[in-house]
Amino acid sequence: MKSASILKLHLLSFRLQATLDRLAAKLESVYKASGGKKINIISHSMGGLLVKCFMGLHSDVFEKYVKN
Repeated sequence: MKSASILKLHLLSFRLQATLDRLAAKLESVYKASGGKKINIISHSMGGLLVKCFMGLHSDVFEKYVKN
């Protein structure tokens, strides 16, 4: 049972990283489409947690593309 828990945790970690990578790509895409203007992010519920996680792990990307 322990190995199943580790596998689930690994898959969750992989999915989280893949989601954060997609968010980074989306931020860059919207930034370029706006002509290089920093963008606003509005999030709710689980999306808010995702953005908070992204801010902590990728603050350089967040600062480049998002208004403070």
